[in-house]
Amino acid sequence: MRQASLGREGMKGYIPVRLTFHTVELHLPDDDEITKGERTDLPTPSTARTVEANLSPSDTHQKPESQLRDGDESPKSELADEEISSTPRSESEIEISTHYNNILLRMEAAKARKDFLSLGEEFSNHGEDEVVRAQWCCAVLELTQEVECEDSHSDGRLASDAASVRASWPSIIDALLEAARQYQTSALVQGTVCRMLRFLSHDEQSRLQAVFAGSITAILDAICEHKDEEGVKAEACAALALLVNDTSACHQSGVEIGVERVSRALEQLREDPVALKWALWLLAEMSQDPEAQNQAANVGAISEVLKGMREHEDNGDVQEAACAALAALCECDENKEIAGSLGGVCVVLNGMRAHMDNVKVQQRACRVIGTLSFDDANKAEVGNSEGIEIIIRSLKLHRRHEGVQEWGCKALWILGYLAAHKTRIVAAGGIKTVLEAMRTHRRNDIVQQWGLMALWSIGDDVLDRPGSGGTSFSGTVWVNANDKIQGQLAHDGGIDVVLTAMTTHPSKAEVQHWGCTVLRNMAYVPEVLPQWIAE
Repeated sequence: MRQASLGREGMKGYIPVRLTFHTVELHLPDDDEITKGERTDLPTPSTARTVEANLSPSDTHQKPESQLRDGDESPKSELADEEISSTPRSESEIEISTHYNNILLRMEAAKARKDFLSLGEEFSNHGEDEVVRAQWCCAVLELTQEVECEDSHSDGRLASDAASVRASWPSIIDALLEAARQYQTSALVQGTVCRMLRFLSHDEQSRLQAVFAGSITAILDAICEHKDEEGVKAEACAALALLVNDTSACHQSGVEIGVERVSRALEQLREDPVALKWALWLLAEMSQDPEAQNQAANVGAISEVLKGMREHEDNGDVQEAACAALAALCECDENKEIAGSLGGVCVVLNGMRAHMDNVKVQQRACRVIGTLSFDDANKAEVGNSEGIEIIIRSLKLHRRHEGVQEWGCKALWILGYLAAHKTRIVAAGGIKTVLEAMRTHRRNDIVQQWGLMALWSIGDDVLDRPGSGGTSFSGTVWVNANDKIQGQLAHDGGIDVVLTAMTTHPSKAEVQHWGCTVLRNMAYVPEVLPQWIAE
């Protein structure tokens, strides 16, 4: 007897299904059998049809007698082996059994050939029957597991087998997704479809085909419909993760399904941090597209992201994914205002406080704070919520992480535009922190650029500069430099750091421009000028 089960670690909530392809049997253990380690055989199609293959061990749904075919008997799940063998079978039962045997033999032959297309045809023709549906799911799951195993230890022949199986992908995608739509309530079918989507979406072209065909919608539907089924959730999240990591596929998904569908998924999955994380990453990647950003303003996507962050403040994975989504969504000026009005600044800062040691959260959060701070109201809120101190603390704690240093310095540059923030940044050790970032990462031109821009905005005391709202920086203004801050910058070694940045990156125009700007500001201070000339 051949065995087929879901065969994936974490596929909890499914009953292993043992298949015999030469007789019509579908063996499913009930509660007592699981407890006792025994098995009750269900030998006829009519009896097998009474058990839904995708149920958990605690559930057993049986068809009412009114729905049984002619000649079918009422389910008997507790028959002893001797009773089964001595029970006579009617001609109609024999005919049905022969019919099923033919189907199962064809499915077994297709599986032996690794022929997903033929398996799909059998499902399309006979999938309305629970027995065939369950057999198809198990055959597909067993086959994908077998090919994956071969592929991971592949020599030339086995690699060719895997490539041959995957080559059938364009022919079966529509049928596969139709199965997902037709049997939305079947956990076994949904888990199988998600496994197939993950298995067959092996390259960029396949993933784009999957998105065009509607796979993102199918995956989200599967997670939302079966969010309590660990097996379905594991396979669906794995498939979604594969597509999320493909930027082209995600951008296309924004066109195909829209932000509104993902926003609804965020609402439905809010209590489940694992599924919520992947839905947030999908939204983050989709929202790189300006059209998706504009859609988000009208469908409540930002609100759902913030609700998820509040609900799972202690979950670093959710905080990281949510910050990535907010950073993308808030490239749009309207969304900056929306996020601020919904308390987005405080939510992000609370996440930073809760995960100060998590470098991924800190990097993403620094980026969000910088993006939101282009809005003047949000900029003020960051200062009022101790955001400046939190960012500087993060820079100090993760001084060797380039991502944190880049986005933290950029955030300080934007925040330094408010006069009230300048003194807070200096008091919290902001100048020394930025200079330390530039010394530690002197070969990173991005750190050097944002560091120089931060030093300029912190030390500049311009009353009316172009782009004060954060939308443009045309024109150059360097008057009324703050003598005290410029003096401290020079005292802390700022002149040497600026010159090192400029000599290390001579071809980087931004570094040269902002380096000259910082040096010129310091030259306006009489006490600094002699040191400036000497160095």
